[in-house]
Amino acid sequence: MTNLMTNNVYGDFIKSIREEDTPNPISTGFLLLDNVGLGSGLYNGLYVLGATSGLGKTTFALQIANHIASHENRKVIYYALEMSANELIAKSLSRIAWSLTEDHDTYNPIQNIAQHSDLPLTARNIMRGHIKENFSEENKKKLRTAMAYYNSFSENMIISSPLTKRPSVDEIVKEVTDYVQTTKNNPVVFVDYLQLLRPVEGNHGYTDKQAVTAAVNKLKLLSLSLKIPVFVISSFNRSSYSSIDVDETAFKESGDIEYTADVVFIMENDFNRVWINDISSGRDLNLVDYEQEKAIEQNRDFPEKEGKQITIAEAIKNHRVTIPSAMRYVKLLPEKAIKLSILKNRFGDMLPPKMPYIPFILNAPYSVFGQTTIDGDKVKYNIDPLDDYSYEDIPIYTNPDTHEKDFEI
Repeated sequence: MTNLMTNNVYGDFIKSIREEDTPNPISTGFLLLDNVGLGSGLYNGLYVLGATSGLGKTTFALQIANHIASHENRKVIYYALEMSANELIAKSLSRIAWSLTEDHDTYNPIQNIAQHSDLPLTARNIMRGHIKENFSEENKKKLRTAMAYYNSFSENMIISSPLTKRPSVDEIVKEVTDYVQTTKNNPVVFVDYLQLLRPVEGNHGYTDKQAVTAAVNKLKLLSLSLKIPVFVISSFNRSSYSSIDVDETAFKESGDIEYTADVVFIMENDFNRVWINDISSGRDLNLVDYEQEKAIEQNRDFPEKEGKQITIAEAIKNHRVTIPSAMRYVKLLPEKAIKLSILKNRFGDMLPPKMPYIPFILNAPYSVFGQTTIDGDKVKYNIDPLDDYSYEDIPIYTNPDTHEKDFEI
């Protein structure tokens, strides 16, 4: 308990700002998100990203984590409770290798796959191994450069993926606290994702909501006690899967997230930026079957724009296209229009009225997010520059003591 007779929080505050005890913000790598929505970046506190499945939550968080580890030179502890460490590294390598493609902002992944017999550098193909046999010389060079670049910051990326025995929130708090006390480093912690944490011993009678609430409260205390950012991914309740405008009710069955977190993000499909061929029928349509059938009949790649175009949002509103059908449709697209809204920011920075959300494009095959204008005319993929890394003179894996090559593809 606080000693009320000796309480001097204002004096402590003056001392902290006089000694510049407040850390600098940590860039996410997305300049628009940093400068418009977050007051220059991540600060100490609890950040929660909520979304339905399949929207790229892990890809988004991993891209931020890699940027922090590489360009901010900060230690990152990434708790991966759904994917293995190998899968995460393969996603990172795919993104980095893709950035080496000439004119990658206009690169068509489906067209590339159709025109080349060698495998594209997706995460799944990278994990298949047999690099020399499966990839072209050009792609091998890109992959080698990507591996060299990842190697340059890999010591800052601490990935914990205990899939066989997922940790409880208490174990994460203890591990991170011990790490900080031992190394004197203040890491940025990612938890992917919240609902997969193992229940704390003694709390097995908790409902799912009570367990999540307890975990969120402890992660918030962790961020406060160690003065570090903690970035948590959360799922939504099932009712939000049939909505195109998600709000705070999406968290209602997921504990007191919206109350405890300092910043709450919501990630959704942006149906106002997905265009389809005009549908004149007034009956309910299965949008996926409709577009796929047309593509098969005309022997072309799916989907293809032709004639008058309308957005999926318009199709849902005016032509009774069902939301589940629209959801299935956008899952098939290699590039997905994603919007990121800030539901809450305890620090006061919010998106301006003229920008209700931050528009992104997810290039799903290559695990990369890019920022775009709301009208979709301009896209910028936020890829860290690789000018200093060449496949010709940088080793793939090095011994940190001798800097000698240990492995080469």
